[in-house]
Amino acid sequence: MTKTLLISHLLVVADAAAFAMDTRPELLPQTASAEQPFQPPPPGIPQRRLSGGTR
Repeated sequence: MTKTLLISHLLVVADAAAFAMDTRPELLPQTASAEQPFQPPPPGIPQRRLSGGTR
């Protein structure tokens, strides 16, 4: 059951991040362009950091 919770949590985080990215470029295009270089790395890395702290 914990795997299901982690998967759903990651999906929610990914969805929230995608939504935030959709709204940020309209409000602050400068921050969006500054964040783009950090996004190309696999999204699994930041998610692992977040989930790693909940062990």
